[in-house]
Amino acid sequence: MFERQYPAAVKAARKLSRQQAIDSILGKYFCVVYYARLADVRSLFSLHPEEAREALARLAAAGCIAGPVRLGSRSGLF
Repeated sequence: MFERQYPAAVKAARKLSRQQAIDSILGKYFCVVYYARLADVRSLFSLHPEEAREALARLAAAGCIAGPVRLGSRSGLF
């Protein structure tokens, strides 16, 4: 059903590598969510630990996100 409604978007998405798709999804996610722990990102998007770390490193290198940081009294890095 989605493919019939949005054929151009589906066609473009099929051309993305897994790495490109992850970067795109996480980039959009962080436009809405201002911070998240690595464990949360891994869990939410079903990513392997190294895959999540690499994606976050690419987004940080591109200036899309900052991190990791400590948030006041909260434990862990965000």
